[in-house]
Amino acid sequence: MTQQAPEFRPRRRRSASGSGLAARSQRWRLPIIAGSAAILMFGAAVGIFLWVSGGDDIPSFDDAAASQSTGGTLGGPEIKVEGPATRYVAQINDLASGYDTLPQETFLLSATGFATNGYFANVADGERLAAEWGYQDGYQGALQPDGALAGVLQGRFFVRVETYLFADVAGASKAYTFIADFHLKRAGSVKEETRGLANASSAWKFTQGTVGTSEIVGVYHRFVFRRGNLVSIVQTYGGEPFMNIDRARDVAVIIDQKALGERPAITPTPNKASTVPAAPPTPTR
Repeated sequence: MTQQAPEFRPRRRRSASGSGLAARSQRWRLPIIAGSAAILMFGAAVGIFLWVSGGDDIPSFDDAAASQSTGGTLGGPEIKVEGPATRYVAQINDLASGYDTLPQETFLLSATGFATNGYFANVADGERLAAEWGYQDGYQGALQPDGALAGVLQGRFFVRVETYLFADVAGASKAYTFIADFHLKRAGSVKEETRGLANASSAWKFTQGTVGTSEIVGVYHRFVFRRGNLVSIVQTYGGEPFMNIDRARDVAVIIDQKALGERPAITPTPNKASTVPAAPPTPTR
């Protein structure tokens, strides 16, 4: 039985990117597969997930609401980050074991792809603003936990990173402000309190539905930040008892470190095939 995570926001159909990878439509759903029996079997399980970067235990239900992520550089240089954008996403070796790539949610983003990702009232408006802001390059990378939904019920989570590069800091600053404002106005989006990061940042939470057929509530967290001419959006999806904004912020710290040259920033390469195949994106409109 195919299960899919709810959407954080709607998506629109994209035309093909001229960058060499076919642009994919309906990109904002996290496709997840797990058998109902597996979901029920693991529904009561509570797992421990350790971050490579920090090694902190995943928060329990009682303390999940309080952010304790304090790493990274708050403020700092307004640098010109060099492309390609593929270098500034989360990769397998950035996380602990138990994660795999999510190929159908990993792709290049042309200006048209950026314009059709759901932030804008319509595609024409998105393309106009992309040109005005000096959009240069974009990439989305996604990772899934082993077992997909069963992994989520053990305390792991899905993570997806969008990274956009602009011609200059001024354009990136306008793009960041627009995207942060989108989250502020988005119905159901709740602003989260956590330590800032980079030149500008904001954090958000959106709760919707349950994880598969379990009774565990599913929750999205987003950490949006800007470093110089780079804008990045880190989204996590997991079970509410195991999650807070720290998971998304910790990934954002890794990406900012790559932008600052404090951590190797390499172009992703394919890893092992997933043991749990993901379903194709389902059109929403």
